[in-house]
Amino acid sequence: MNKFIVFLITFLVVLVGYFAFKLYYPLGEQAQEINSFDECVEAGYPVMESYPRQCRTPDGKTFIEDIGNELEKIDLIRINKPRPNEMIKSPLEIEGEARGYWFFEGDFPIKLIDENGTELSVGFAKTSSEWMTEDFVPFEAELEFQKSTTKKGTLILEKDNPSGLPENADELQIPVRFEEPESQLANPAAVYCEEQDGTLEGRILGGGSRGFCIFDDGSECGQWDFFREDCKKGERFCKDLCGDGICQEIVCMVVGCPCAETPKTCPQDCE
Repeated sequence: MNKFIVFLITFLVVLVGYFAFKLYYPLGEQAQEINSFDECVEAGYPVMESYPRQCRTPDGKTFIEDIGNELEKIDLIRINKPRPNEMIKSPLEIEGEARGYWFFEGDFPIKLIDENGTELSVGFAKTSSEWMTEDFVPFEAELEFQKSTTKKGTLILEKDNPSGLPENADELQIPVRFEEPESQLANPAAVYCEEQDGTLEGRILGGGSRGFCIFDDGSECGQWDFFREDCKKGERFCKDLCGDGICQEIVCMVVGCPCAETPKTCPQDCE
C-alpha cells in the first residue's frame, strides 16, 4: 500500500470522527453551561417522554421539567385545564376536581403570579355540585389577568382555610407560560379607556377580577362595558335605584346592583 493511500485513509478516519463528534456533541464545551430543563431542550438534546419529562446532556447530566407540586397533591386536587407549562392567555379557563374538604361554601381562592411574584389576578374556583363530601368534586373558574412582563408564572389553587390556621393551609402550584410580552396584543378596552382620559383600575368582584375605567368626575364603567358603549362617562358602577319601592340595604358586587339604601340615603324606599 503506497503512502498516498495510507494518508487518504487516515484523513478520512479523522474527518469522519470529527463530524461524528459534532453530531453527538453539538455544543462541545458549552454543554457544561446548561443548567435547566429548558436550556437542555433548546440545545437540542434528547427528551425522555416520562412524566415529568427529562432531558439529558452528552456529559451525563439529567434535567427534570418543573411541573409544580401536582404529583404531591394528586390525591387532594387535580387540574385538567390548564396543564403544567401550558401557554396561557387572558381570560384563563380553569377546570379540575378536588376533594370536598378543599372547598368552603362551595368555592376556594385562586391566584396567578408571574416569575417576580407579582400578583396578576385573583379569584375563586367554584363548584355546582355537593361539596360537603370527602369525594372529588368538579370545579371551574375564569381569570382575567393583566399582561405579564415575564415569560413564566404560577397558577395557585389554595385550599379554603376559614380558620386561618397555618396547619390547615394547603395549595396546588401549577407552572404556566405566558405569551411573549412583545407578541401580546394590547387590550382594546384598556386602550380605549385611556384614550378617553379614563384611568384603569382592577377590582376583585365575586368569583374573579375585573377592570374598570374611572373618570375625573367620579363616574365609572366596566372597561368592556365602556368599550361596547353599554356604559358612558357620567354613569356609575353602583346604580342608585331610590324610588323603585325596594329598600336595597346591601351592596352586591355585580354590575347593575343598586347602591346601599338606608332611611337616610333613600327615605322614599326605606322607612
